Amino acid sequence: MESLKQEEFFNGYWSYLEAHGIPSVILHSWQEYPDHIASDVDYCVPQQQLHRIIPLLNDYCKQSGWLLCQIFQHEKSAYFCVCASKSAVGDLIMLDVCGDYTVRGIRQVPSQIFIENRTFNEEKQFWVLNHDAELAYVLTKAAAKKKKPEEVMGRVQELLVGMDDAARTRMAGFLPQQKCLSPAALLDDPAGYILSSDWSQQIGRASGSSWFELARKLRRVMQPTGFHIEISAASDPEYMRTAEMLERALHDTCRNTWVIAPGDHGVSCKDLVLAKIKSTLILSRAGTAVWPAVVPRRFGVDLKIEGSVLGPDQEIARQWILDQVLAVRERMAGRTCRRWLNQ
Repeated sequence: MESLKQEEFFNGYWSYLEAHGIPSVILHSWQEYPDHIASDVDYCVPQQQLHRIIPLLNDYCKQSGWLLCQIFQHEKSAYFCVCASKSAVGDLIMLDVCGDYTVRGIRQVPSQIFIENRTFNEEKQFWVLNHDAELAYVLTKAAAKKKKPEEVMGRVQELLVGMDDAARTRMAGFLPQQKCLSPAALLDDPAGYILSSDWSQQIGRASGSSWFELARKLRRVMQPTGFHIEISAASDPEYMRTAEMLERALHDTCRNTWVIAPGDHGVSCKDLVLAKIKSTLILSRAGTAVWPAVVPRRFGVDLKIEGSVLGPDQEIARQWILDQVLAVRERMAGRTCRRWLNQ
C-alpha cells in the first residue's frame, strides 16, 4: 500500500486514538504542527489506558504504510516511539507518550489533570492543554529537567497573560510543590520555582527512585534499543563515505549516533554494549569489533551492509542510500515487534 504523507499520518493519529476510546492531549509546542515538527511530540493519555498505546500505534502504522521502528521506555509511564514511512525516507515522527507525568519513577502530575484540562483546537483538529494546565506542565518539567529559567520564561509569560486569580490558583494546585509556595508567590517568581532545591531533595529522599533507576538499567540491558550496522567496504575512504551518508539519513531513529572510524583501534566490547543500551546507532566497518563468544547476540551486529556499491555516479549512490535506509527501518521495526509485541 502507499504510505501516508507525514502530515496525514500525524493528523490521523489523534482521531484514531479517540475512535478507540483513548482521549489524548498534546502537552506543548504544538503551535506549528503539523507543518513543522522540529522535535518529538509529547502527549498524554490516561494512565489506565497507557498499556494499549503501543499495540494501537503499531496497528496504526501498519494501516498507514508506516513502521514502528523504535520504542524506548525512558520513564515508568512514558514511551518514546519512532515511526517512519515505508516509502519516503524524509517522513519520520517521534511520539513521546506518557500517562502520569513521572520523573525517575516518582509521579509529579497525574494524567487525570491533563486529560480533564484539555481543549479541542478547531483549527488543528487535536486536543491541547488549557493555559493553566500547560503552565503547570512547563514549570514542573523545567524543574525536573533542571532547565535554566530563561529557556522557558518566554512561554511562561505568554501563558500568564490573561489568567485570572481563579485560574492561577487552580494552576498552582496542579504542581507537585504546591505546599512550598503560595499561588501569589509562585506566579510572582516562576523562575524561583524552577530553581527551587525542594524538588531535587524530594527526588533524592524517595527510596522508590533508586529502585526505578536500577529497574530501568536492567530493562535496557535485557532490551537494548541501540542498532549496530556493520559495513563491508573495499577501502577506508569508501567505508567513511558510506557511514557518514547513512548516519545523516538515520540519525533520528536513535538518540545518539557513533561512526567508528577505521583507525579507532581498541574499541572495546564494553563500549559497544553501552552504546546499544543507550539507544545509539552504531556504524562500524567489518572486522572493527571482535565479539567474544560470551557476549549475547543482542549486543552484536544487527545488520550487515555491502558498501562497495558506491561509485562515481551520485544518483546511483543516492538511490542506494535510500534503499539501505528503508531496509534498516524494516529490520528495526521487526526487532521492535518481536521484543515489545511478540510478533
